[in-house]
Amino acid sequence: MGGFTTYSTLAVDGAQMLGSGAPALGAVYLLGSVLAGGIAAWAGIAVATALRPDAGADCSPGADSDLVATSDAGPATHPSTDPRSGEGR
Repeated sequence: MGGFTTYSTLAVDGAQMLGSGAPALGAVYLLGSVLAGGIAAWAGIAVATALRPDAGADCSPGADSDLVATSDAGPATHPSTDPRSGEGR
């Protein structure tokens, strides 16, 4: 079963179909497999978002965050753990 989940199997099967005189079937197989994989990924993300709508909400680009950069341009830290911020604790 594991062999059917790898890209190499998809590539070999598709190449064999394309080269065996059935190029239309090979193209449908390849494009259909990639499209089905994309739809499955989208569906999984949609289900996960529906189950946990707040998960990852602050991970989108440009989202506000409670992280503040340190004054020496070091890594961002949370105000409650940055001794230089004067906040938290």
